[in-house]
Amino acid sequence: MARNLDQYSDSYRNHPFEIIQARYRKKCVIESIMKYPHRTVVEVGCGSDSLVNHFTDFDRWFIIEPASLFFQQAVHDIDKNTRIKEKVLIVNGMVEEVRELPFIPDMIIVSGLLHEIEKPESLLLRLSNLCALHTVIHFNVPNAKSFHRLLAKEAGLIKDLHEISASQISLQQHHTYDIESLSHLVNEYGFNVIDNGSYFFKPFTHKQMQQLVDIKLIDDNMLEGFYLITKYFPENGSEFFLNCKKSN
Repeated sequence: MARNLDQYSDSYRNHPFEIIQARYRKKCVIESIMKYPHRTVVEVGCGSDSLVNHFTDFDRWFIIEPASLFFQQAVHDIDKNTRIKEKVLIVNGMVEEVRELPFIPDMIIVSGLLHEIEKPESLLLRLSNLCALHTVIHFNVPNAKSFHRLLAKEAGLIKDLHEISASQISLQQHHTYDIESLSHLVNEYGFNVIDNGSYFFKPFTHKQMQQLVDIKLIDDNMLEGFYLITKYFPENGSEFFLNCKKSN
C-alpha cells in the first residue's frame, strides 16, 4: 500500500512529544556522524529539520526527501544558508528511484525510516547498490525493547513487544524492531553492523511523556538525564541505532 505522505507529514508534526523525541534522535545521529569521515553525506529523508542545518564542514551533501512539505522546508532552509547552499543538492523523491548518486558517499543517513516502509528489503537492496565499501550507513528506528513497551507488556496492556501500536498506525509505521532483529535483517542484505546502541530512555508513551512535560514534572534537565541514562540500560532506550558497512 502506497504511503500517504501529506497525511504522514501532518501526523508527524502534530504527534505528542515527537518534537522532543526528534531532538534526541538528531543528537544521536550527529554523534554517529562525528565518529566517522563525513566529507560526503547522503541523507535519506530529512523531515522538518535536515541534518545539513547543523553542519558546515563538509564537501557535498545530497538530500532525498519524498514528502512535499518537508522537501519545501529543506529547500527554504538551505536557500537562506549561504555557507552551505552551493554544497547541497536536494531532490523530491524516493531513494528507490535514484539510479546513481552525484558522488561516492562517506556516510548515508537513514533516520527514522526503515520501520515506516512496508517492504524495507527494497530500500536495503538499493542502498547496497549505491554505497561503497568504505561508506558508513546509519539506521535508527523505535525500539521494541524500550522500557515503556516492557512496562506495557508487564501491565497487560500489550501481548507482544513487537506488536504495532495505535500511535504507530497513525504514523503509517509497519514494523517494530529490536537491535537483534534489525541486525539480522541488514545482515541478510549484505551489511555488517560495526556499532549499535539504544538512546533516550522513555518510561512512558509519547502522550504520557508530553503530559508530564506540559505540567512541568519533566524539565530539560530530566530530558538530558533520560538521554544519558541509557548507559545503565543499554538495550532499553526508546530508539536504537545501527552503524553498518557493506560486507563485500
